[in-house]
Amino acid sequence: MPKVAVRYLEVDPWTVVEKGFHPERSRVSESIFALGNGFMGVRGYFEEGYGGDHLLGSYFNGVYEERPVEHPQVFKGFVRRMHFLVNAVDWLHTRLTLDGETLDLARSRVTDFERRLDLRTGVLERRLVWTTRRGRRLRVTFLRFVSMAERALGGQRIMLEPLNFSGTVRLRLGLDFSPWHEELGANFWACLRRGRAGAAWGIVGRTRCTGHRVCSLFKLDAPVRPRTVRGEKFIGAELLLRVTRGVASRVDRLVCNVVEKRAGVSTSALWAATVRRARRCWRGGFDAALVAHRTAGQVKTDWCA
Repeated sequence: MPKVAVRYLEVDPWTVVEKGFHPERSRVSESIFALGNGFMGVRGYFEEGYGGDHLLGSYFNGVYEERPVEHPQVFKGFVRRMHFLVNAVDWLHTRLTLDGETLDLARSRVTDFERRLDLRTGVLERRLVWTTRRGRRLRVTFLRFVSMAERALGGQRIMLEPLNFSGTVRLRLGLDFSPWHEELGANFWACLRRGRAGAAWGIVGRTRCTGHRVCSLFKLDAPVRPRTVRGEKFIGAELLLRVTRGVASRVDRLVCNVVEKRAGVSTSALWAATVRRARRCWRGGFDAALVAHRTAGQVKTDWCA
């Protein structure tokens, strides 16, 4: 019998759209809605966390790990060590809590779900309406990009609009080195440093065998002052947002990720270099970074038109 493709996405020459969440195809969607710029890439996973079947993936070009390969018998030419691209820092980590509930599309009541990837500009946007057990309805919009103008730069925008209430929403954003490498069932990162860097939050992770290091910093543009939250391999900021019915509140995050493979460069030097680069990347703020990304992406795709 001939094979027939299952079509659940809407497409035009430059846009891929999913209307209504399809959990049975979550991993396929994560691959389709992935973003990358040649230096770093992220799968299209839900940054707010998802209790269903998924694969959280955040990767950097050339950052790999290794481990021994065991053979019942060893002969000449057998591979003794394997190398693989390692799952790295989740720089989009977000948790959203309302009425004591944390948003999770595997458990939460969600309607009006839509995600849209504009292939010309490289911007992924996702919208939904979340209804809590108490009946409060919150429209949530996520936007993300991996910059085509500055390879170390990533951006995330979160917009929250209460539809039938005014109250307080808890939002936690952070940098997390705890994701596992699914195939091997292990985490391959050690956390070397985490803390504040002026108005930013930062973390440095190192692969256990190869010694590759990634330093990640982020800053927020938010209407309230956050508090710092720490974990074993986590650094983040928590905000209590006072939201008003019918009014959208916005939180913007800019992230700078720097890779260092040279053993002779100290962690302090890597931290300082990332801070300097972040200041250059973040000059002008989120909107300027988004415009520069869209412009660069447009130039790179014009030849396809």
